[in-house]
Formats: sequence, C-alpha cells, structure tokens
Amino acid sequence: MHPVYEDNHYIAFIKPCGISTEPQFEDEIRAFIKARDDKPGNVYLRATHRLDRAASGIVLFSKTEKGLVRMHELMRQRKVKKTYLALLEGNVSPKEGTWMDPILKLEHKASIHPIGKDAVLHYHVLKTEKAKSLVEFDLVTGRYHQIRVQAASRGYFVLGDDWYKKNIPTRSIALFHKKMEFIHPIKGTLCIIEVNCPFI
Repeated sequence: MHPVYEDNHYIAFIKPCGISTEPQFEDEIRAFIKARDDKPGNVYLRATHRLDRAASGIVLFSKTEKGLVRMHELMRQRKVKKTYLALLEGNVSPKEGTWMDPILKLEHKASIHPIGKDAVLHYHVLKTEKAKSLVEFDLVTGRYHQIRVQAASRGYFVLGDDWYKKNIPTRSIALFHKKMEFIHPIKGTLCIIEVNCPFI
C-alpha cells in the first residue's frame, strides 16, 4: 500500500473493489499512517468523497479538519473535476454527449425518478469492441451510483454490475476513478491526481 498523492493536508490512495470507502478503507488508511509515521495518539483522517463499494480508483482523504471543510466547499461549488473510466455492455451511441436525469436514492440502490435530484455527467466513448464500450465520464454532480444507474437506464450496464442488471449483489465492477483535478483549497495551486486504469 502506498499513496498516489500526499501533502500536509491531503493523501490519496487507490481503493480496491469490494470494500466500503467508510469505514473500512478509511480505517485501513488511518492504520497505515499511524504505523508509517509512528504516531502515538489518534490519527485525524476523513474521506473527502465516497466511491462505490464495487468500484475502484482514487479516494482522497483529508489529514486536517481545515482541509476537509475546504475540500467539501470546493465540491459543493462543483470545482473538483472527477474523471472515471468504465467498460459498458453494448455499443454506446452517440459517441459523446451529456446525460441528465433525476436520480432518487433508495436503500442500497438508486433509480431514475421524477422526484429525484438532478444528475449530470459528460461522456466520451474511447473505444468500442466486441459489443463493449470503453467510456470516459466527467461527473458534474456526484449522486449515489450515478454512472451505474444512468448507464443502466439506457441499457448500457457497467461490466460486472449484476446489482443493476439482475438484482444480484456485486463485489467488483469495471468502474474506475482515474483522475481528480482542482485548485488546492489551501495552497492555491493546480492539483492533478491521475493513475492508470487496470482494465485498459
């Protein structure tokens, strides 16, 4: 285990599929920092955002309360660009565009519903082969299971996502958070965190 980014206020790791961001992965990272830095007391660490249990990719943690508050404010203002890659079943058409839907969060699931909250994302098909599409997504909003439910509602299920296709619990899906880009809320500099996607 090693961080893919770190400064005085933030640290980022790649979360594997099948574990929750909170508390499981957060607890693992807290224990890692405590051991690495030989800290005698409690370690302050909070996830600045969540990643679906079945998905993998970058999770950014705050090491200070100041950093957490300021990052949450950036996210509320939609000033953090998050880029995901997904393998979808089917030939996605058109090859690029914007999906806008009202998403209603249910217990452990979400659905497109008129009383839901607005969900917006931009997408671009990078490659289509053997009835599967490699798609890049830029999230404008960050709704619960947003990419999964918006894709599924159009008949393009994320590869491995039987939760939305067959109502079968899913441990691992081909959805990966590969990049975060933002102006560091404390240092004021451009911060880009980017990692390689395992299924490209």
